[in-house]
Amino acid sequence: MTEIKLINPSYIERVNYAANPKKVKELVEAFQTTGYKGRPVIILDFSERIALTGSHRLQAASIAGIKVPALLISGEELDNAVLIYEASRDDEKLDVAEELLEEGKISQELYDALESECDSNCEEFIINK
Repeated sequence: MTEIKLINPSYIERVNYAANPKKVKELVEAFQTTGYKGRPVIILDFSERIALTGSHRLQAASIAGIKVPALLISGEELDNAVLIYEASRDDEKLDVAEELLEEGKISQELYDALESECDSNCEEFIINK
């Protein structure tokens, strides 16, 4: 099951380090000026919420003191999303998600959100290269 909620980023465990301080600073400034306008972060909704995406956005939102829209993955879909979580690179996550989607084990909404993340991160890599 998936649903989008506004969540305080302080209550989300980030497993990836926000490696680009410049990006975090730019996001903090944008959040303080215009609020959060980006994609929802994807969160595995265990008893403790774990971020599947969005380490920079979560850190910046925490600094800016704002809530973030989060696509919460729970229920049966959560068990399958763990396989996505275990993949290390974005393209690997998307490959796993595509297989799970074809098998009917995750929603189209989750797949689309992951694809958007992968597309955005790939564009950013090309721009910053």
